[in-house]
Amino acid sequence: PDGDGPPRGLDPASLKGFLPPVIADSAPHGKHFGQVLADVDTTKTYRAGDTVHVTFQSANPRNDLRTGGTFLAVERLVQSEGKAGSMGAATQSRGTRRAISLGRKASLGNGTLSGMQAGTWELVFDDSDWSTKYSWQRPSKSLTDSRSEATISWEIPPAAAPGRYRLRHFGNYRHFLGRVREFDGASSAFEVAARDDALE
Repeated sequence: PDGDGPPRGLDPASLKGFLPPVIADSAPHGKHFGQVLADVDTTKTYRAGDTVHVTFQSANPRNDLRTGGTFLAVERLVQSEGKAGSMGAATQSRGTRRAISLGRKASLGNGTLSGMQAGTWELVFDDSDWSTKYSWQRPSKSLTDSRSEATISWEIPPAAAPGRYRLRHFGNYRHFLGRVREFDGASSAFEVAARDDALE
């Protein structure tokens, strides 16, 4: 994918045609848009080939197809300059350039995306990458239920550098008065270990 179309897992046919307009989005009482509903297993150490899943309280993606943007991000924590690892070094410039072009540099992580400050989150994958998948669904079949959820999945590729990662979700919800507003959410941090063959 070139990053200009809908993310993998989102059927373009479901976004157009004779679908009724989005009237409003809602979240269950006590929950908010972007809240994590099903988090990663923080007691587990993940490796290449494992798939990480996180489910978020979401909203209808037709509110904003985020063309040229992203519904998701896989971010890696960079502790200090020169310690990003091979994947971080290889993808830092791509992630930074894309974030700047979207005008969302600050919103994609704590601090900047440059990875040059201690404890910053660096964008390494988004919904244009084959290792990621975005799935949107409604928890109820009722036509009057305006709640929805999004599951972000990341199949860890062999080239992923070991370190601490998190998954993020970006979206837009429609208020019942018609206003459309952005939201985002982040999973708990989790560890990705080096490949077994890399330790030999």
